[in-house]
Amino acid sequence: MNPLGHLLAARGVLSALPAAARQTITGREFFPGLISGPFQHGLVVVFALATALTALAALASALRGGRHVPPPDSAQPPEPGQHPASGQHPASGQHPASGQHPASGQHPASGQHPASGQHPASGQQRETPAKPA
Repeated sequence: MNPLGHLLAARGVLSALPAAARQTITGREFFPGLISGPFQHGLVVVFALATALTALAALASALRGGRHVPPPDSAQPPEPGQHPASGQHPASGQHPASGQHPASGQHPASGQHPASGQHPASGQQRETPAKPA
């Protein structure tokens, strides 16, 4: 249904119009022709503004300068889950680089208990690697 015809019929205005005017207003060409001009103007304004803002953003980005990359010797931010001051994982108290599994105290790759220096399956002595300070 034509929206204009629906609005005019609800208020009783459509029945007061002559048949020719009623046919024109409720036809397939009147309402689309009525809104096409303002709709097109709105699209032109919106797209022109979007183009201008995009150009302004590109200019601001170009004038900003290069990307800042910190020198390699600067302090790195703490890893997620680390206390920033001590470098220890807050739940286990272990430093993540120590290689110890927080629950078992074993190095996850070798299965070696760090305190004994023995492999649990073979019982053979292994050299205990120096612990990081």
